Amino acid sequence: MKRNSKNKQEALFKIKSGALLLQHNMSSHLLGEALYAQMEYDRLVEQFYTENQDLCSLEDYEIAKTDFSAFICLLDAAIAHHCQVEKT
Repeated sequence: MKRNSKNKQEALFKIKSGALLLQHNMSSHLLGEALYAQMEYDRLVEQFYTENQDLCSLEDYEIAKTDFSAFICLLDAAIAHHCQVEKT
C-alpha cells in the first residue's frame, strides 16, 4: 500500500507542476499559446480525475475545469491524503 501511495504522490506532484507551469500561459495575450495551455490544462484535470475518482467528486471535477485555484486545492488535498496513507 505504501508503494502505491508513493507512486500516486509522484503522479500528483507531476500533474501539479505541469499545471503551475501552464498557469501563466493560460492568460497569454497570444491566442495560440493560451489555447494550447488551456488544452493541456484540461488534459491534466481529466488525468487527475480519472486517476483519483475516489478522492474527487464529479462536482469538484467540474469546478476544477474552470477554476485553477480549486484544481490546485484538490491536488494539495490528494497529495496530503497519500502522504498520510504512506505514514500509516
